Amino acid sequence: MTYQLPSNANVRLLDSYYKSDSLTNGRAFKSFFKELGEQVFVLNLRIYEDIGEFPLAYEEKNAYSSISYAIHSLTPYAWSECHVDIKQPMLSEDKESKPKDKWRFVDFWCMSANKQFEAYIESKKLWLNISENARWEFDSACCERIQKALNQLKDIKSAKVEMASLANGASFKVALFVIPLVYAPKGKPNLKDIESAPKCLEECLSGYLDDRKKMGLLMSVLDLRPFGGESASSDGPNPFTALVAIVWE
Repeated sequence: MTYQLPSNANVRLLDSYYKSDSLTNGRAFKSFFKELGEQVFVLNLRIYEDIGEFPLAYEEKNAYSSISYAIHSLTPYAWSECHVDIKQPMLSEDKESKPKDKWRFVDFWCMSANKQFEAYIESKKLWLNISENARWEFDSACCERIQKALNQLKDIKSAKVEMASLANGASFKVALFVIPLVYAPKGKPNLKDIESAPKCLEECLSGYLDDRKKMGLLMSVLDLRPFGGESASSDGPNPFTALVAIVWE
């Protein structure tokens, strides 16, 4: 079951760094991600409009339920905490670990309903401070989370994955980031800068793409201003929240 976005909800898809035809079934994944973003956002908006809470604004694990439900609403093939067998030292763990068989768990695995692709998804929570005098770049904690997610994707690519043969097309490894864009109450940017913030976020993340690899970047951005996003909260006003996928075939 899928839900309809409220009539005043504005969700934009940014794809400047995603070349559909350079990936196997890249257009199919882009369409899937567009629907995924809309479903994740509508689920959180329903909670917000009913009880005043927006789970995506909180900790990483607070987003899992809506991400999982959104995936299940789009395909019957979905699995949380999917295990894969790693055959070399895991980059996301101790650099001195010795080569040996290891299990690791992926936050989500899914396959499109028509079996055009499968996706192994690692989810992380980031944030971007867009206050007037801020640097508009990720802090060290966010940079570490991004790098950890990319190392996890490398681990998955090295894995002997048995389910890969189930999909008729591509096997994607996806770093999925939930990113609120926030500013300090006394540091509100001007309207032009606020409007440009999602594009700035896209540019920041594009630096993590490797042109030598089959990678792409997709962003689904929800404008929270019609829903009181510029009201002060514990983390400051939050005009936009983005769901971002770094995709690696």
